[in-house]
Amino acid sequence: MYMRGYHKKCDHHWRPEDIRRVGLNKGLFKGFNTGGLLWGERGCGKSQILAYLTAWAHESEWINVSVPSCPEFVDASHDIERMENGLYLQHTLAQRMLADLRYSNEQIFRELDVDMSRYGKMDITGHKDEDGEACPRVWDPLRQCWSDDWKLFLYDAELKDQETRNKALRKRLSDTCRDPKKLMDILVAGIEDPDLATNAIAEILEQLYHQDQHHVLFALDGYNTWLQPSRYDSFRYMNDPKLKGFIPPKDLALTRLLMKFDGHMIRQGVKFATTTHYRTFNHITTPDMLQWFTGYDHMIENPRLNEFRMHLNYKTMSGWIPGERYYTEYEVESLFMETQGNYNAFHDTYIKWADAHVG
Repeated sequence: MYMRGYHKKCDHHWRPEDIRRVGLNKGLFKGFNTGGLLWGERGCGKSQILAYLTAWAHESEWINVSVPSCPEFVDASHDIERMENGLYLQHTLAQRMLADLRYSNEQIFRELDVDMSRYGKMDITGHKDEDGEACPRVWDPLRQCWSDDWKLFLYDAELKDQETRNKALRKRLSDTCRDPKKLMDILVAGIEDPDLATNAIAEILEQLYHQDQHHVLFALDGYNTWLQPSRYDSFRYMNDPKLKGFIPPKDLALTRLLMKFDGHMIRQGVKFATTTHYRTFNHITTPDMLQWFTGYDHMIENPRLNEFRMHLNYKTMSGWIPGERYYTEYEVESLFMETQGNYNAFHDTYIKWADAHVG
């Protein structure tokens, strides 16, 4: 693994230490077969490489835990509900992730035994009992207030409704699914009860991390969006000048379960992630911006001419490019010169180019 090229760093890139503590705990990092971060400019093929890794893992009978769009977890497109411990559940998103896990790994999950010594030790948000408070109450010396002082501004009716809901959610998956035999039992129980879907994902991940019957691939596309404020707003974070009223990804329970770069903690697996630039238009996210681990990243460059040529031929054969006419060598080289082999640039310019060159 090595890095090539030079990219201008953005001086205003947000670097919240609390999110780094959850997502990139360097104090516990000691792995060799960990995985890595694939980075580079938009359209260079990072997501395609991750998709290829996933396809290869399927063919090799690995267990796949895929997040095809990390931004979706933080873009405020799903429902959220705040729990007593300060974490937020995303019920529908967690249910869909369980359905995806079932579709990708159903046969293996029907055969893989549950290690009961590791089962039932997490609350409804997937937070382990042994880890203490998920969002501890802390004092802010600058503003001279406690982190939970927002409670002072709630009406009595709000507090009553909140307490009623909290009582209903003081449960965990192990209360209803007491003696699961196979991983599929846990998965089905989570799908049937949306309140327990995140808990079910946490239990499945705990089993996958510590089993040694199957290799496991974690694939996270757009990981850098989990190191920025989410687009979910909450008055509880209005006093934080970095968050400006938006929930940090580390407080979204589902994201918190997946955001650790901890492939070295998976007994038989690795974790690969990519960067995305759909929300960062003015710079390329580099490993040093994320305070990444030296030697566990790789810069993806634009495809070379021959790779770009094969890309165009594949587009023609697969029907993405209308008609059965293949490009001449002159046209291939002309397009390559205009796009430098970048997939995104090719997609953006194809219609205009096709109107002028293709009958």
